[in-house]
Amino acid sequence: MRSIRRRLPPAMSLPAWDAKYGPQQTLELQPGVGGLDTNLREANADSNYHTSATNYVGYYTGLTTFRTVIKFDLSVIASGSYINSATFQMTMTGDFSSSATNMQLFRLLRNWVVDQATWNSYSTGNAWQTAGGFGALDAEQTPVATRAFSATEANGDKTWTVDTDSVKEWVDGDASNYGWLIKTSVETNDGYGFKSNDDGTAAGRPKLTIVYQAPV
Repeated sequence: MRSIRRRLPPAMSLPAWDAKYGPQQTLELQPGVGGLDTNLREANADSNYHTSATNYVGYYTGLTTFRTVIKFDLSVIASGSYINSATFQMTMTGDFSSSATNMQLFRLLRNWVVDQATWNSYSTGNAWQTAGGFGALDAEQTPVATRAFSATEANGDKTWTVDTDSVKEWVDGDASNYGWLIKTSVETNDGYGFKSNDDGTAAGRPKLTIVYQAPV
């Protein structure tokens, strides 16, 4: 972890920093405990999968395109906090790809409903601008986190380093926290499976870890 001294703004001395921010704190959140997730599946465009134990992302050859939407409640972090780092983790359970890709997180702009969101709609009666949730009015078009996946990716925990400014905007209320859309950059023969919020083992469910300092 980076030293706090190295992360001080140029005009702020260490005593001034100590007067403004408290000690580092680590917050770990998982869907079901401060979060929500569901899978979007093009082949079943009007079906909701929030109880599925697996979230698929990418294109599964011969089947369909998959995307995942996920959201964490950050209200426990005080507005004005300094965000030292943010990391997102999912546990991969299957590689169905034959090509390398990047898996990316995009901030959502729609207030989707976990037990209603589908490939076609973010809530009952409310369609995404573009089916799949990646229209310009549905999600930001620049990712806040990117991780490379190979065509022969091994199962296990996968971690993304999330842009801290994007998290701070959520914490400070400068942007609405509707969570992320997770998709691959290629969506051609690059499907992967991950444990979801409904996996039987809590340790394998998606997790967001934020290290921060609250204002004094």
